Amino acid sequence: MGKPKGAGDSARELPSRDWLEKLLLEKRAILVVGKGGVGRSSLSAMLAERAAELHRLGRIRSRPVLCELKDFAGEWSALSRVYGRGAGGFPSEPEPLAKGLWGLALDSRRGQELFLSRVIRIEVIAKAALSSEPIRKLLDVAPSFREMGIFFHVLTLVKDQDAEGNPLWGPFILDMPATGHALALTGLPEVLTRMLTRGPVLETLREGQDFFNDASKTTTLLATLPELLPVSEAMELADGLERTKMHIGGVMVNRHPDWQLDADAREFWEGCLREFPRFRGQGGLLKVMRSAEMIEPLRRRFGDRVLLFPEIGEAPRGASGATGDDRDAFVIRSLVAEWSEGRVRA
Repeated sequence: MGKPKGAGDSARELPSRDWLEKLLLEKRAILVVGKGGVGRSSLSAMLAERAAELHRLGRIRSRPVLCELKDFAGEWSALSRVYGRGAGGFPSEPEPLAKGLWGLALDSRRGQELFLSRVIRIEVIAKAALSSEPIRKLLDVAPSFREMGIFFHVLTLVKDQDAEGNPLWGPFILDMPATGHALALTGLPEVLTRMLTRGPVLETLREGQDFFNDASKTTTLLATLPELLPVSEAMELADGLERTKMHIGGVMVNRHPDWQLDADAREFWEGCLREFPRFRGQGGLLKVMRSAEMIEPLRRRFGDRVLLFPEIGEAPRGASGATGDDRDAFVIRSLVAEWSEGRVRA
């Protein structure tokens, strides 16, 4: 279906992505959150690829890191498949994914090992302790140790410096697990710091909480779709993030129609819909008309910090990335191109 009467051109008319790029330049960590199925992993990879471009241009000095988290169900995101790492996920230490981009799995077990090494001060003993099956089971079921491990893994990497004393890694782009797990991760330190009175676990949780709640260092980006249920869930997620004192940098609306109707065109087509209940292309037209209504609550709450990313079509025959899942790789490359060429709009 072509553009109907009154449909504006795509994002070249309204280039407005400066605030998102500013986050990449200024923040140490960006948490991308959203329910499953909204393209959260693809948007995370797009941000990381753009950060890699800025690193290659010398605008970001430290090394950008794309992070995935092993969620509480034991599943890995699609990122490891896109970058040819298979179902095993990224390693627990940063390794190159592409020019100017590194990949990492934030692993609670690795963080626990680092934490015990600091407390015990002998890494060999810490590793021996974690090799014990009863201790591993205890760490898995205890309500704070998994989150503490993830926090400590992040904090250890944040503190790494290059030879000149500058941060070695960052920004960290975190593809967060499903909504409930993301809130559990951001909210648990607040609960546990009220329960614990002293000790190294409390100190680590507070250190992690201070880092994630510091708006000058960390922000979150909501990923959603221009549909009723995903937008409603994004609004609820925003409420939860604010309760856990997380800074919200803005919203990325994925798979948005790449053209919109002005007021006169909307009135014209609404009349056509009343006059002709069915006609060719009606489904696409209705999707465009409803998308504007669906994202209005986001605009009221977040103002101009709502960016619309176009729906990416099917990969052309023969299109594939060098590694990983072809379809996901094609979507990520396409999203990077849309941003770089100015077709992302507010």
